[in-house]
Formats: sequence, structure tokens, C-alpha cells
Amino acid sequence: MVELKTFNLEVNIDVCIISAYWHDIGRTKLNEGHEKLSAEMLKEEMKKQNYGNDLINECYKAIENHKWNMQPQTKEGLIVKDADKLAWLGIGRWKDCLNNNQNLDLIINGMPKLKSELLYFNESREIYDREIIKLIKLVYSYIKDFKRII
Repeated sequence: MVELKTFNLEVNIDVCIISAYWHDIGRTKLNEGHEKLSAEMLKEEMKKQNYGNDLINECYKAIENHKWNMQPQTKEGLIVKDADKLAWLGIGRWKDCLNNNQNLDLIINGMPKLKSELLYFNESREIYDREIIKLIKLVYSYIKDFKRII
């Protein structure tokens, strides 16, 4: 896990952490448009818990535009979006796909665009590079195991 301190940005760490936990909660109800729904669900919960309006609004802004084709309006939103996209690339997702014979085309086709067009921070692109090495090793281990079987 990368600490936000390595990004050398002045950000509200609480907003980043809260928003990271809540950014996909709307997927429990719908997939398309879950970004706005997640932001609304968090806003309502934070109101119930008596958080201040400023923090609520900052969290809302950090979540509402984290989809691939959306542009976050805050630094915290950019961090949430980068983290979300890096998680999409992560080993856990690949293992699930490989172990369950799921189609990897969407992930594979999105990989070149992810680094060059979608990640906002150099630190995120460095994480991408490290994750790619892990993925290559993972796929190679599956290939070796498959060769042993046949």
C-alpha cells in the first residue's frame, strides 16, 4: 500500500480514506451511474453521523466523478480515481478472472490506455509499472502450471 505522503500533495487525507471506502457502494444497487449514487449514499450517511458540511461536500466531490470517462474536480477525487483504476489492474482481479475462467479482454484492452491516458499522478504510473511485473509473473505461473497439466 502506498502512503499518500509519497504523492507530495496537500490533500485532505480523511477525504481520501473515507471516499476510497465508499466510492463503489452504489454498486450494491446499480452498476451504471453508481458513482453519483455512491456519493449520495455517503452524503446521507455522513449527515446521519453529524459530519460537517465541508467534509461531506469534499467526500461527495471525491467520489462523484471516478468513472473512466469522468474528470474529478478535486485532488482527492483524482487520487480516488487513480486508486480505483489501479485496483482494477490488481492481482486480486486477475486471479479471480483466471481461476474462474472469466474473460480478460476488457482488462487487457484497457491496460495501455490506463497508464498513458487515465492515471493522473507519476506515483500512480510507478505503481502501474510495479503491478505489471506482478501480473506478468502471475500469468507466467499459470502458463507453467497449464503446461504441466497437458
